[in-house]
Amino acid sequence: MTRNGRYMGLGSTRSLLRMMTWRWVEQAKHANPLSQLPGNVLIQQEAMRRLQKNEVFACIYFDIDHFKPFNDVMGYGEGDEVILSLARQLCAVFDGDTDWVGHIGGDDFVVYSGKLEPQKRCEQVQNLFKSEALSRYPAAMRKARSMTAEDRDGQLKRFPLVALSAGIVIAESRSFGSAADLAANAADAKAKAKKSAGGIHIVRSERVAEAEF
Repeated sequence: MTRNGRYMGLGSTRSLLRMMTWRWVEQAKHANPLSQLPGNVLIQQEAMRRLQKNEVFACIYFDIDHFKPFNDVMGYGEGDEVILSLARQLCAVFDGDTDWVGHIGGDDFVVYSGKLEPQKRCEQVQNLFKSEALSRYPAAMRKARSMTAEDRDGQLKRFPLVALSAGIVIAESRSFGSAADLAANAADAKAKAKKSAGGIHIVRSERVAEAEF
């Protein structure tokens, strides 16, 4: 057994297996039922763990644009498949030692990453998502690049095809003292990303040099 890279002693195999089993059960208990990715409880715990380590990392909030009309027209089974496809794409692109992917719920995901260039990897996920999601529409909708569905008031309206937005917050403990504070800033960055041309918005703390990320 080690702690912070230092040898601490020996442990029994039984204790190790018991701890591993406990971790598997805890993760399963708090996993999202659709994607099986870590859910809200584990997302908050991971945020606090990273903040307490006082390391700079990216918190990325992903959200699917125009997902409701897609669900309404194409059906909830197709909607679930789009969500599962996005989960796979996020895990494939963010697969490094410092990467962590969670599923908030519905079409909302969060990624924590200590790697450089989070925007470039977000763009990679956007391209994968766009290509896969486009194939799920009928040819006429793909050609028109839009679909007709009811809005929240029950009125028929034309909507763009689904797209992916990403709000990126470059975080460190001196700027964000809690997981809730970080989550609120990430949600705000995501809202601004949905209004931007490229679907990505980055927020950097004043204490974080742009050269780091």
